[in-house]
Amino acid sequence: MPAPPISPWGSQHVLFGVLEREVQRQLALVERSSLTYVNDPVVTLKFLGWDYISELSALAKRLKNLFDTADPHFDPNSDKLLSRRNGHFLVPNPQLFWQIPAFCEPSSQYIDVKRCLSRSADSNDPIAYNSEFWDSDELIRWASVGVSHILLVKGGYQCSDEIGEISTDLVRYLEEHDQPVVWIPYEMAIAPNFLHADDVLKQLAIQILQQNTNLHFDVHLPHLVKLFQVRPQDQLLTHWFDVLDFVLQGMTNVHMVIDLGTLETKYETASSWVTQFLGLFRRLRLQDSAVLKVVLLNTWPLPTGSPKPPTINIHSRNMPLHRRHLATRSEGIRSLPFPTYKSKMKVPQLAHSDEPSSSDIDPVTGEVSAAKGAANGPADWFTHMESFEELINASRKEPDDYHPRVKIAILDTGLDLSHLDIIKAKDEGRLKYWDFVDDTEAIKDDDGHGTHCTSIALQYAPNAEIFVGRVFRKRQADPGSCGILTMAIRHAAEKWKVNIISLSLGFTEDDDDLRAEIRSASAKILIFASAANNTINEMKPIRFPASMSEVICIFSSNSFGRKSDFNPPRRYQANLTFPGEKIKGAWPSTLTDAETFVWKGATYKHESGTSCSTPLAAAVAAGVLEFAWQERTPAVRRVNRLKHYTGMTEIFLKHMVDNYKVGEKSCHYVKPWKLISTSCIKAEIPVLISDALEKMNN
Repeated sequence: MPAPPISPWGSQHVLFGVLEREVQRQLALVERSSLTYVNDPVVTLKFLGWDYISELSALAKRLKNLFDTADPHFDPNSDKLLSRRNGHFLVPNPQLFWQIPAFCEPSSQYIDVKRCLSRSADSNDPIAYNSEFWDSDELIRWASVGVSHILLVKGGYQCSDEIGEISTDLVRYLEEHDQPVVWIPYEMAIAPNFLHADDVLKQLAIQILQQNTNLHFDVHLPHLVKLFQVRPQDQLLTHWFDVLDFVLQGMTNVHMVIDLGTLETKYETASSWVTQFLGLFRRLRLQDSAVLKVVLLNTWPLPTGSPKPPTINIHSRNMPLHRRHLATRSEGIRSLPFPTYKSKMKVPQLAHSDEPSSSDIDPVTGEVSAAKGAANGPADWFTHMESFEELINASRKEPDDYHPRVKIAILDTGLDLSHLDIIKAKDEGRLKYWDFVDDTEAIKDDDGHGTHCTSIALQYAPNAEIFVGRVFRKRQADPGSCGILTMAIRHAAEKWKVNIISLSLGFTEDDDDLRAEIRSASAKILIFASAANNTINEMKPIRFPASMSEVICIFSSNSFGRKSDFNPPRRYQANLTFPGEKIKGAWPSTLTDAETFVWKGATYKHESGTSCSTPLAAAVAAGVLEFAWQERTPAVRRVNRLKHYTGMTEIFLKHMVDNYKVGEKSCHYVKPWKLISTSCIKAEIPVLISDALEKMNN
């Protein structure tokens, strides 16, 4: 299906009218609902809270203003007066891009498959090893080919449990290897909601929309609403394969795992799927669009005359399942050889956007590169963070007694004072330091870890005052390191009077004095600590002090939100992830190796680990504090609660995480621009922060 035409307002007002009516319909329904949350993977409008009402209301106002002010020649794709620089004029929150289509009638709902996955098996459990599936040549071929491909996994009715395990574990494997995946599981809680095969296809389209950041909100959202409002005369299966064709545009590749057991007795409504998918593959190939890899799992025979795709036959439990973890996969499951894909198409963008295109963005560091060409894919965390910083900077004042800088302490292996980034920060008057190991101001860094973490904080908290304390000689602790760190935290709290402490470190054993000092400091200071790396098989996989409830424990993801393989198991509290893979940072020129490089006359290195995620989390917290402290109307109420770990965690979870449910313990990828960015309504941000802080338990 071709992209919707970029045409003048005169030929688009009908689609925008459809969008406006749908927004008003949903707004009326959700305002009348009880807003009762239930722990159910099937989400309908009545389970959505005040955040959704607020976002829909903001969109309704923008649409009304659009119709009230636009003349017949208005072009929503290029009008510089109404289009935002980042191209999102209509949608204040990116989540609305998929939520509004999801709740279109009929089948006004979406399935929270993440909740299904957490119910099926804990994400830290080992993968179930079924040699019939994991050792098959058909699976290797399906994973390795660089073109769209379909694979059928079949078994008798007595094999339904094995097939269910295979579908869940394949999804886990794909996610753990950073492969984009959408899926439909078989679960009793959701099966009754699939009355027809087209209900399954709609849910797959919603999941793709959640991941596809290439589609343009203002251009494509009205068209999507029209597509999702299925009419009785539509030929449903054909229609929804057309929708899949549309929502896949701009993506490089997607894996689709569908357990047809979820259709139960309605299985025959999917009898033409193999033929339909093969037709979709041809269209995608002709359009040079996404590569789509499909796995259909079922316990029913294909209809007579249907094309026969490559098939893996699963037998009953006469073959035992051996529980093995991914770390020992070389002894069992073969690694799947995924190809490397290049971006295949460019989705229409604003004609007059002043922002660098995704082709100019390095997906590792988020910096603008010199190369021009085809788009590299969706914008990463660092690219989105530009709008976060831009909005804060718009109201920034020069630091004085009434507008002090946020103060961050980095306690680590020290600092290389000769690095150009460090010299620049020192000249700006926003860098102070002390060597607590040797008790001297002549700080040094014999490891590089401290310099790297400090440079991250300097870059992403550009108005904060940074205090660096050397508490380790190397990244491995010495016998007296706990005592030195205890003293440094006390100094940071009492002498430096910092607001935030960043600890990219951890100990295998607790220390009573350090624990007491952290508890004392956490009453008025935000303390962030890295969870750990590669400790999944240890008795205490999360290091101390990140294991303390008073400390905000930070896990790692890549810059597109997929959690890192080296993370420890999540804890039974809030689990926050920030980018921690291949993070660029300053490095001492005296410690160069094969991985360091010189850029603009200074030495840098890409490092990975929860240690890299932690200063990024501290920098985001500094941005929130700075925004809240700025003079504005209305002012942020209960602002002092932001200096306590419970208050800042509340803001992260309620306003910077997708689909957060109260009490949910999974890993949450933090997107600061969901709350604070140039695409948000500025006057609403302090209200949202205030409401969240006031609703906290005293």
